[in-house]
Amino acid sequence: MATALRKSIPSLLLVCLAAGLVSGFFIAFYFTKHYIEPIGWDTARYLDQTNLVAKFGLHGVSTLALPRPSQVLTSRIGFPATVLTLSKLLHGSTFEAAAIVPIIGIAATALAAGAFVSSSLRRSAWVAVTVALVVGLSTALVRLIAGTYVDNILAAAVFAAALVPLVTAVTEGRGFVAAIALFAVGGLIHSAFFAFIAIVLAFVAVLYLPTSLRAWRRHDTGLLATPSARMGIVLGGSIVGAGAGIYGLLRTSPAQPELTRGEFSAKIHQDVPLYRFAYTTWFPLAGVAGLFAAARGREEGGKGNGSDPARDHSRARFVLVLLLAWGAVAAVGIAGYYAGRALPAHRFLAFLLPFPIFMALGFLGIGRVAGSVAGRVLGVGRSRAAARTARALGVAVVAVAIVAVAVLGYKNLFGTLNGRGIEFLDGSKIQDATNGQAYLDAVHVPADAPVVFVIDTNGPDPQEFLPEEAHILRTVMSAERIQHAYFYLGTPGNYLAGVQTVKPGNPGNFNVASLRFWNVLQPVLPQHPVALLLADYNPTYATFAAAHPDDRVAFNVLSLGGPRPTEPVASPPFPSVPRSRITFTLLQIAGLVAVTLIGIGWAVALLPVGLRPFEILALSLAFGLAAVVLGALLVDAAGIRLTGAPALLTPVLVAVAGWASGGWRLARRGPAVVGI
Repeated sequence: MATALRKSIPSLLLVCLAAGLVSGFFIAFYFTKHYIEPIGWDTARYLDQTNLVAKFGLHGVSTLALPRPSQVLTSRIGFPATVLTLSKLLHGSTFEAAAIVPIIGIAATALAAGAFVSSSLRRSAWVAVTVALVVGLSTALVRLIAGTYVDNILAAAVFAAALVPLVTAVTEGRGFVAAIALFAVGGLIHSAFFAFIAIVLAFVAVLYLPTSLRAWRRHDTGLLATPSARMGIVLGGSIVGAGAGIYGLLRTSPAQPELTRGEFSAKIHQDVPLYRFAYTTWFPLAGVAGLFAAARGREEGGKGNGSDPARDHSRARFVLVLLLAWGAVAAVGIAGYYAGRALPAHRFLAFLLPFPIFMALGFLGIGRVAGSVAGRVLGVGRSRAAARTARALGVAVVAVAIVAVAVLGYKNLFGTLNGRGIEFLDGSKIQDATNGQAYLDAVHVPADAPVVFVIDTNGPDPQEFLPEEAHILRTVMSAERIQHAYFYLGTPGNYLAGVQTVKPGNPGNFNVASLRFWNVLQPVLPQHPVALLLADYNPTYATFAAAHPDDRVAFNVLSLGGPRPTEPVASPPFPSVPRSRITFTLLQIAGLVAVTLIGIGWAVALLPVGLRPFEILALSLAFGLAAVVLGALLVDAAGIRLTGAPALLTPVLVAVAGWASGGWRLARRGPAVVGI
């Protein structure tokens, strides 16, 4: 066993290298753009909800009645579960965890996709790493992190990992528990895209129905052992598991964000050019052709796979059908948007993992053909040097293709998307919000007393922008303060006059948004709440501050009629990502290692026998994320809040339970469990 493990070291190191390269690509974005806060439009909402979860629990937030913006995505527990636990485990802040968790999720998705291809088609670690790099640097995942659609990223990682046991469950009847558990946890992370995946699985089951019925009628197999029945078992078990978590433990319903077709329209028209379909589509088509040949038995599998060719062809057929069905469902969703439905077409594109997977297979196929042609030209049979040259040419072709994918990802993330204006938590806004909280504490405003923040914008889309400003303000508030934080949209003069701000011409539907917030605020105005005007949240701050210098109570903070502090309020440190590149990099590495250690025991315990060590390692990152989310849910269901010691101990106990389970399986089944 020791000898076999030593032989596995190169492939294990390749997996680590792939994780490092993918993670480093996205860490570099923070470094080159000098961002000191987590990126992403949705990150403020996620951190806002995380503050509430720390106090009231994953289930408790569903019982809260918040002032506008009032929607809390109570069924999506991936972000608060991972950020609260990992921030404690890594001795960092939730802001720091919010920066590294999406990158961990992307690395997990990439590695899981690589393991899916190598395990299903019995290919080498080099193939797994090639797929991982192409997927990890693809436009799809670049677009997700630029969002930052963290729930989508975490769900993609878990769903990609679930594909591995799904293949063996359907083709060989092994791996049901792992497949069901991963799909169910994916449903807890993002219920909408769990519904998408459920449709994909159901579609595959229908496609296999004729084959399944023929096999059953001929008595070749039992009814429950047919591919369609096995797909149904996985699908049904996943739905039951996700439903039990959402309706049973969380006692809520799947979250439906308040989004309009107009928002989707702008995003899809901006996103389609990012993919360069006119140039990139040819490579996935080559991948489809290669996989079709493997499914027909016309292409040799991985070297020395030592397996049954018929079984290999069956797996290849299933992988081909599964990935094409995924693409077909995404295409229907995109077509539905163009038919007038309010569907997130841009998300369907970003969630289209088969595209970069097929692209990687296309690169590998082209590299193989290039090496074969070079071998014939050079006369491989006559010279070892010629054989090495031919192989090197094939590898070089694949390497150039990977670099091209990285260049496209770089242009999209560092260029186009950044130029479009990637949203991030502006450091100056976080500082002003922190200063405002310091003032409230200094003058002893009770946490349960209403406080009003007067915000405004001159931008083109106030109906979307101003609620985001409210979420940013709430990222630094205590859970108690969030429940009593109100927002007035408009000028401080109008607020003091007790009237709604109405702008001529209703630019960007400002008056609609203003009225919605005004209706919520009016009932508390008789209580004469403290009202704050913060410099980075209202363009009229400078003018109003010049006219009312006595209202200044802290740096960039004016109090509109509130109490005055007895002494100046100092600006406290405000949360951010690590300012040092070395610290940021070490934190990211620590996060990758920690999540892998949490998941590796569960991967050993649950994955079907036959996977190789590098594949188990590649899947451990996604298993770790799933285990943290499920562990946090169970701890919360027991009435224990994810703060302090419980937040620290939850991932530790989850990891220990995984190691114990994996060790027990190893003791029972021997080293074959880990492919040795």
